[in-house]
Amino acid sequence: MLNLYEAMYIVDPARSEEEVESLTEQLKSEIVEKGGEVVDLQHLGKKHLAYPIKKKRDGFYFLLYFRLAPGRISELRAGYRLNDSILRSLILRKRERDLPLAGEEEEETPAEKE
Repeated sequence: MLNLYEAMYIVDPARSEEEVESLTEQLKSEIVEKGGEVVDLQHLGKKHLAYPIKKKRDGFYFLLYFRLAPGRISELRAGYRLNDSILRSLILRKRERDLPLAGEEEEETPAEKE
């Protein structure tokens, strides 16, 4: 059974755009190799960090939704920690109903229509 997960990771801003693209493709292919599937990847852009991480003040933020077997998550976390390009990462299990699908707009409630 595959569970839905959300991963937020921050990439070192010193990396070139090609290196960042290569990293995202590598992370996506790693999930597929472990028997999972990538649902959505959002590049949130370069943002200022709240505090320095590895002497960096900025980072490229990414949000990744994927499905993977629960036993494989620890391997994925270990890979994130060992990757020098990733400053920070966080992986959370999500419920299917919490997944925001691209292109879907939320319905307005009757009070918002007025």
